[in-house]
Amino acid sequence: MATIVFESPDGVVEREVEDGELRYNDAREVWSFPIGETDDGDAITRNVPRERVYYTDAVRDRTSPASDAL
Repeated sequence: MATIVFESPDGVVEREVEDGELRYNDAREVWSFPIGETDDGDAITRNVPRERVYYTDAVRDRTSPASDAL
C-alpha cells in the first residue's frame, strides 16, 4: 500500500492506494492516483498539485527495480 497526505478544499486528506497506483508526473508537477470508476468502467483519477502534498509513503520490495511509481 502507498499513502498520500495532502491539503484539499475540505482540509487534510490521508488516502491509501494500491502499490503502483500513486504516481508523480514531473511535467505537470502533480501526484495522481485512482479514486474510482465511471459506470462504463473508465478510471477516474485525482491529480493533486505537488504544493498541496505534505508527504507520501510506500513500501517497496528491495528486489524490485525502481519504477515511475512512488
